[in-house]
Order: sequence, then structure tokens, then C-alpha cells
Amino acid sequence: MSSLLRVPAPLGLLICGAIAVFATGNAGATTCITYQPEIFELTFREITRDGTATEDPVGLGEIREMDSTVSQDGEGVLLKVEGDDKSLAKFYALDSTITPTDAVQAHIDEIDGKSTRGGALCPGVPLEVVRPGIYVFSRDWGGGDGSAIIEDPVVTVPADRQQVLLDFDYSGSAWTAVYDVDATHFDGEEPGCGCSTAPSDRGWTMVLVFLGLLGLRRCP
Repeated sequence: MSSLLRVPAPLGLLICGAIAVFATGNAGATTCITYQPEIFELTFREITRDGTATEDPVGLGEIREMDSTVSQDGEGVLLKVEGDDKSLAKFYALDSTITPTDAVQAHIDEIDGKSTRGGALCPGVPLEVVRPGIYVFSRDWGGGDGSAIIEDPVVTVPADRQQVLLDFDYSGSAWTAVYDVDATHFDGEEPGCGCSTAPSDRGWTMVLVFLGLLGLRRCP
């Protein structure tokens, strides 16, 4: 009976590869990313109007996250409410850099060139760090009334990256929203994969791949 499970190693590899391709090809939507963003966890501190602390006029205090981005505009950031709420979210492109502190430069040097760990069916992707600098408005993320009413927004990430400043015009005045950076992280450091399949099909994909690998392990 065991002889039925013994196949030549090259044939086993071919079978495993075919199973993997078949499985991923039938896994529904496959999403591949080109980089893994650094995520800033933010706490709203205050908002000023013409230099004087005042009430938040448009709900910018709801913003809780900033992610690094790379697009046709080059390096940038996405400032948004935590999760997928796009009502206040905007993309900003790096306009000019600010010389980082020694500690921040050490962090940048450590991250540059690093990638997530690749998986069997997809490669790792580079980590994209947030660099100190001035970022100008590029486009809305999905649009929405809350995002559209502020004018000429500019994001500043200071040299020490301890705060994020959002300067904008509204109702004929100059405003600044200030956010403290509570923590930074990369979501992709543990998963280490550049692609993912639809959750509903992933279970069958993994079963097929496991069966293929089981056949390979039984090869001489």
C-alpha cells in the first residue's frame, strides 16, 4: 500500500507546483501589495485658529492614523480616521525633507532595504518608512464632505517624528491640528507575504497545498 504513495522527487515537485498554481488560480481575488507601510498611531492634541487654541470645526480630532505611501507622486503619507472610513482621509506627497534627529536617522537606516518575509506563493515586499518632511495635498482617499471642506492642507512630520502637524485654511483663517505620535509599526513584519487570497477560499487553498507537500514528503 505504501508503494502507491512513493513518487519520484521531480514528479513530486511538479505535482506540488501544479497544486499550488491550481489552488491560487481558484482562490478568488488575490491582492498583491508593492510595499508595506509604516503606520503612525495618533492622538489628537489640539487645534488652533490663527495661533489661538479653539474648537475643532470639522471633526479632524477623529483622525487616528497616518500611513506611509508610495505612488505616482513618489513618497507620501495618508492621514485618516482609524479603519476604512474615508470621509476625512487625504493623500499627501513629500514636497521637501527635514533633517531627522540622530535617533530617527538610525531608524531610517535600519528600515531602508528591509522587506517582509516572502511566502511560498508570493515574494516579500519592501518596508516603507515615514520620513521627516513637509507633505502637500495630493488627492482625497474616496472623497467625502469632511475631506473636501478644508483648503490647501499641508502635513509636517518634524525631525523627531514625535508629532504630526496638519496646517490648512478654513473659513478665511489659518488652522493647525496637532497630533501626538503614540507608536509606530509595520503590519507586515509578522505575516511576511506580499499577497493574500480571499478569506472564503483560503482554507481550500491551504488544504490542497498541504496535500501536495504531504505527497512530496513521502517521496524518496
